[in-house]
Amino acid sequence: MNRREFVPVLLAGAQALAAPVTGRRAKIGSVSWNFHSLAPGAHPEEAIDIIGSLSFEGIELIANSRRDIDEYWTDDTIGRIRKQLERNHLTLNQFPFFQPVTEGLTSRDADERKRSLDYFERGCVIAKKLGAPMVNIVAPWARELSTPATDYLPRYFMDDPKPGEKFHIEIAKDTTSMSSGRHSCRRRKPAWSAPKRMA
Repeated sequence: MNRREFVPVLLAGAQALAAPVTGRRAKIGSVSWNFHSLAPGAHPEEAIDIIGSLSFEGIELIANSRRDIDEYWTDDTIGRIRKQLERNHLTLNQFPFFQPVTEGLTSRDADERKRSLDYFERGCVIAKKLGAPMVNIVAPWARELSTPATDYLPRYFMDDPKPGEKFHIEIAKDTTSMSSGRHSCRRRKPAWSAPKRMA
């Protein structure tokens, strides 16, 4: 069975599952980054045509980087992408922001948090212009947290992970008050749970 034959089978199965609950046929979509890189400058035009040609009905586009927010997602690009989505009969389900766009939301630096919030707001404006009903961000962790073995923080805390195994780590802030004479401050330090294997 090839992909063109597989998609109608997938749709039929989804219809059967959704019909008793909603009375409507389920729509199946694909994320654009199945067919393009998540690197800055990787744009979705070819992916949109591929996804449309495979008979998907929905799609998620993504802002890969701050540079893409600044240079790629202009009003002209948004207009062109909307027409391309219409030609391919694709509904835009959501517009996520990849981690580099908003990773500073958890920074200890106030200016970086503000910059990240500005990019989040600009991403929301782009999403609205594209007609996306929602946005999504890749959950950031404070970039100041580091480990000796890896740049990807959650991997450091995993105990013998198997390929494809998923873990959940809860990260919170522990606040301790300190005072000295007339001055007081609050020192924050990160605290996290041990990774839990997800079922």
